[in-house]
Amino acid sequence: MISHAYEFIHENRYSYIIALVWGIVGIAIGELAIFFIGATVLYLLQRERYLELFFGFIFILAIANSREDMLQFAKPAREIYTILLVLPLLLSSRLTKDIRLVYYFIPFFGIGLGTLIISHDPLLSFLKLFSYFLILLVVPVYVKYLYEEYGDSFLKNLFYFTIFLLLAGFLVHLVDTNISTLNGRFRGIFGNPNGLSTFILLSVILMEIVRYAKPDLIPQYERNGVLVLVAVALLMSGSRTGMVTVALFYTLIYLFTISRLLGFSFVLLIGILHQQFLLYLPDVITFLNLGEFLRVDNLDQAGGRFIAFEFAWEQIQSSFWIGNGFAYNEYLFTEYADTLSALGHQGGTHNAYLSIWLDTGLIGLLLFVGAWVLLFWKTSRVSDIALPFALAVAFSSYFEGWLASSLNHVTIIAIINITLLYVTGFEWDSIYEED
Repeated sequence: MISHAYEFIHENRYSYIIALVWGIVGIAIGELAIFFIGATVLYLLQRERYLELFFGFIFILAIANSREDMLQFAKPAREIYTILLVLPLLLSSRLTKDIRLVYYFIPFFGIGLGTLIISHDPLLSFLKLFSYFLILLVVPVYVKYLYEEYGDSFLKNLFYFTIFLLLAGFLVHLVDTNISTLNGRFRGIFGNPNGLSTFILLSVILMEIVRYAKPDLIPQYERNGVLVLVAVALLMSGSRTGMVTVALFYTLIYLFTISRLLGFSFVLLIGILHQQFLLYLPDVITFLNLGEFLRVDNLDQAGGRFIAFEFAWEQIQSSFWIGNGFAYNEYLFTEYADTLSALGHQGGTHNAYLSIWLDTGLIGLLLFVGAWVLLFWKTSRVSDIALPFALAVAFSSYFEGWLASSLNHVTIIAIINITLLYVTGFEWDSIYEED
């Protein structure tokens, strides 16, 4: 594994150097680093170094998720970076103009634009909506180009880069646990433990997609080593959602490999019995003496999530069909933060579906979910990984709101993953022949 890691670092060394320099400069000069990062991005664009450009974007999104003051420069940098990534689509002949992946979401974006007239902040709503459009536009184009340009090397480099970000969290933990933990729970370089666990989920999905498409690319001993690393990180994070979702993903892979009927039957069984499962789960955890570790004292409220769910559902009733404009859920939970905190909840909706429902109403939610369902259903024709991937994302999105947001460290990995299912499983244009 060490030799493979060294090979990867050497092949992709400029991406590491760029990430290291950006991090050092950003910590040293703060938000002034935006100009340095922007100049570097423009240089990479001019030299058509799209591999380093793409990995640099992933790095910026990762550190922008941090709560550390010294990394706050990455938040405005990611917005400028996103805009600059569009330039090659307009100016370069090397990048394809194939943007059809985003077509599935056009009806949803249409509803989103319509809600601007009732938004509390039309400009902010438009910018949030536009950023989601751009990420769906840009990422598939870069992934397709880089896969065609570098082939298997790109897949391996991409996978190892996600592991590098995970390992960076352990390195920070060795240096200063105040940075790598939140309320005693491991979060690595990310903003919170749940953000880490979601990143882990999508990284192991990426690993399995690569292994399914190219069985010899990631040796079994490397996969085992990564799974050990993942297990340690999840245990240190204490993320119950992360542990369950990763376990669910691998269970579904096994069941769907045997039979799709068996896989869907298992999902249906979970849907029917989940309330009984949650009812008896605290007793099981207490019996196993894991009550303190898995925070059984707030399990009945899912760490405050059910409080958020109930509050969001009450607010949805006032604008059930068309919502209140993109980013309204963030505004709402900020306005009522003190009230919700007194009830035992911190943060936002912790549910992507409720977030989209608050923003764009039931119509927007159905269009948003429908676009993802159609994408996953098409990829499921050629990949046994697609449906476990889809169901794991669906489960994670019920307890975390990441899918409703674009410029974060996990939505980009989800888009990369579904694009990889296309480019490794289909002739690119053939996926639209039936549309």
